[in-house]
Amino acid sequence: MFVEFGLLAALVSTQVCGSESMISIPQPEILINLPVNARSFVQEQGQELEYWHGERWNAFALPTIRFGIHYFEAGTRSVRLRTVQKQKASARVLIRCNFVESAEQRWHLAAQALAEKTEVSFATNADVALANKLSASAPDAHTQAYGRHLYAVTLMRANRWLEAESHVAAASLLWNALGETALESSALLAAASFSDRRSAFELSSRYTAQAISTATSAKQPYVVLRAKDFACRAIHRANRTTEYLSCVAELIREHRRIGEITEEIALTVDLMLVMREYGLRVNASPVLARLIDLPTVPDSFVVRGRAYLAAGHLATDIGDLTGALACFQRAFADFSNTLKDAQRWQVNTLIQVANLEANLGLIEQALSRLNQALIMVNPKEAPARIAAVLSAYGNVLAQNHEDAQAKTWFQQAQKIQTQLAMTLDANTSRLLYLQAGLGRYPAQTLLNELTKSGPVPANYRIRRSILAVRLQAALDNKTRARQLLSTIDRSELSALDAHLLALADAELFGKPILLSQHLSKLSQTADQSPTASLAYLTLRSGEKVRRAWIDSLTASTEPAAVFKTALLATPARFMTSVISPQKQVEIVAKQAAGEQGFLAQLTGLQEKPPERFKAARVPTLAQFQAGLPEGAQALLLLPGDKQSAALWLSRSGRKLVILPARAAIMAASLQLNQALASPQSAPKAAEAAAAALSSLLFSGAPVGEAPKQLWILADELSAAIPFSALPWPGSSVPLVQSTEISLMTGVRVDLASQAPQTVLSRPTFFAPAYAAAGKAALQSLEFVGLERARIERESAKTWAAIIGLNATRAAFQNLIQTPGAWLHVAAHGKADPGVLGNAGLWLANSEGPDADFLSWLELGNIRNQAELMVLNACQSATGAQPSRQANVSFALAMSTSGANHVVAALWPVSDVASSTWIPAFYRQLGQSGNAEQSASAVRQAQLSLYHSPHYRHPFYWASLVHFRRVVF
Repeated sequence: MFVEFGLLAALVSTQVCGSESMISIPQPEILINLPVNARSFVQEQGQELEYWHGERWNAFALPTIRFGIHYFEAGTRSVRLRTVQKQKASARVLIRCNFVESAEQRWHLAAQALAEKTEVSFATNADVALANKLSASAPDAHTQAYGRHLYAVTLMRANRWLEAESHVAAASLLWNALGETALESSALLAAASFSDRRSAFELSSRYTAQAISTATSAKQPYVVLRAKDFACRAIHRANRTTEYLSCVAELIREHRRIGEITEEIALTVDLMLVMREYGLRVNASPVLARLIDLPTVPDSFVVRGRAYLAAGHLATDIGDLTGALACFQRAFADFSNTLKDAQRWQVNTLIQVANLEANLGLIEQALSRLNQALIMVNPKEAPARIAAVLSAYGNVLAQNHEDAQAKTWFQQAQKIQTQLAMTLDANTSRLLYLQAGLGRYPAQTLLNELTKSGPVPANYRIRRSILAVRLQAALDNKTRARQLLSTIDRSELSALDAHLLALADAELFGKPILLSQHLSKLSQTADQSPTASLAYLTLRSGEKVRRAWIDSLTASTEPAAVFKTALLATPARFMTSVISPQKQVEIVAKQAAGEQGFLAQLTGLQEKPPERFKAARVPTLAQFQAGLPEGAQALLLLPGDKQSAALWLSRSGRKLVILPARAAIMAASLQLNQALASPQSAPKAAEAAAAALSSLLFSGAPVGEAPKQLWILADELSAAIPFSALPWPGSSVPLVQSTEISLMTGVRVDLASQAPQTVLSRPTFFAPAYAAAGKAALQSLEFVGLERARIERESAKTWAAIIGLNATRAAFQNLIQTPGAWLHVAAHGKADPGVLGNAGLWLANSEGPDADFLSWLELGNIRNQAELMVLNACQSATGAQPSRQANVSFALAMSTSGANHVVAALWPVSDVASSTWIPAFYRQLGQSGNAEQSASAVRQAQLSLYHSPHYRHPFYWASLVHFRRVVF
């Protein structure tokens, strides 16, 4: 922290008893020698200063108002000062040798103590009362002005914005009368800030103009730049986008010219966030390079944290979800390392992470983040922050269609914001809870409230118009609704607005086909995504429309239309790459260089789709039926909020059946999973739970015997159901006795000319070793050698081996990119449905004692060309659970990313049971040597357990599942 002695010695100012002087603060700092028998008074002159005390740098009191003063008691030998910015600054130094305290000195000491308390913690009601008393007892004109300032700051900390503005404006007049133009401009800027906070924007603009004029005449460049920043924000509020971008760009250049790197980065962050808000093009790579060039921003954790926060947004824009979460994590860590506004920014980061996770359907995880944020905030000290968290709660629950609970959270946020005179925020919360109340409360009541509500931010205006359309449609005022609909500019819709407009269209015109059209358009946008993870997120964002479309289906709906929309709107469909990894890197880099932001990504403003999607399209229903094996049935399970649907297909038949709502299916699935959770559970309970779920899912299934093969469209819900344990209608035995079951992924027509994949002569056995030390504390795999020997014996093949510390993530990635590869993985797996991407494999780590965790998110953009993957790793097929969660299992991700056949387990099974099913699987597969027989081999492996006296309980055999890609 200390500079070299030689440099510091050249920057010394020695003060003598009784002197008063103005000193310049050069870079990097200055040492002021003080007489030990005097009390010293140091005052900022417009620019922000810090002094070294208590082994850290301290800001001059008062907070947010730049005329800070500080008294140093007798006995202080020296003081180190530095500027917060890199421009030169000055300070007034007054040395008092008389130890008899005057009324002015006593007043200043009391004011300083209160100001420093306000800086460290937030003011309480007692602080406001004390500030008022001090202001009233000021002994002269200067202290009267100081007193008004101090009182205004404590009122601001207590969220009493109107009173704070009134007192600081009065202080500006007092400073003007005293000829203190620098302090007058600071007071005007504070008044602009307070009026801006309570949405009095015209008044804020007038204060800002006065501050610029006064600070310019006083030659206070720092205050001038801060005032110009306020002026730019006013332009932004007026929705004059082009003018705003020009204003901030000029401000950034000015900060760069005078060496204010910290301010330059802070403004760049603001600019980038606004550009994202409007869906404008952002050159991501240079912005990121500028933002996270952290060595140029010393001792500023808040700015570094904001830079990482912005980088997280950019990473989300280009589909790098793991990168986004890593950036948010680093932002949170930086905010944890500062005492200044630490909780404010930590809470802001948690809200951003919660929103990202909610977009992906990770509701439980998002709510846990917000719970953490609530714990960090004291309601008495920061009610505005509490309101922000409550509003975020509402947003997360609304994402999960829990509208009644969402409305409650929005109302609580709005109540607090109204009390704090945060007009725009309160109106926004009101709009959101009215939107959440749609369909649950009388439409006329909601419309009356909407009509009475005041202005909202620019990015919520379209949403307000859409809500008005939907309410008029609900009241059967179709003419008025159509008039309002015609005024909405569809070219500037955000992702959420586009979804809401699709719902409004359907409600107004009574044509559910409009929902299908919107889902098709959303699928086209996903086709244009530069990465697989962003494509998945894009389709995930349309889940509300997808469920509304399912709720609109009837038994007479045309099956071909249902088939097409169901395939297009399945989020898991897009975790794949069909080009080489090298080409994929080129595409991502090109897309990132001109990325428009996530909102623009979802509105379809890309210039052209990436080449990787030119080679694939969804098959027609006729093509799909012709490709089904003789005697096979296919099931497309579509869960909705009010009802679900099942589309049954065979080579010659098609039938759409309406089923109970999603909640009923999930409850029955949960009951079955609980019955299968342990081999000690009662078999009768498992049979009853399986029969109950079968009656829900297979209601209306084709009559007759169970099919020889059953192909089920895989998604987050269906991929978590042990279908082999369910009985066919009219039967009491599980499907494992009669039917080969496959979960379908990647259903498409491949138009690319690709050479047929060939099976490698030496498939690979992959088994990592784990160090004894390390945080993961994973047990060694004791039966790896025996497992490999059994596989080679039963398959009649010699298997290559990548084992021990050689079984790393790099080796795994290379293997799955090998055309036609057969890969058997014996490893520890992990699946946590509550954490995004926390489903994968523990691999060897050659760089340290900790095992290396490989998530499915890290493999989504690798072209997986394996023919067969067998994952003998616990929970490798576990992802979604029958709750409000949604996640993707590692096995599902491997299948959708390109592996033609994947075998995995829904829950952990014992090593002893594996010694039974693995040989049976490879014995069946070895007879043909064809991975196409892997579904049959899985069934034979299950039957080997089912017929064993030791493993007959469905806990052992129902866990095994088979995924197949369906390509025509």
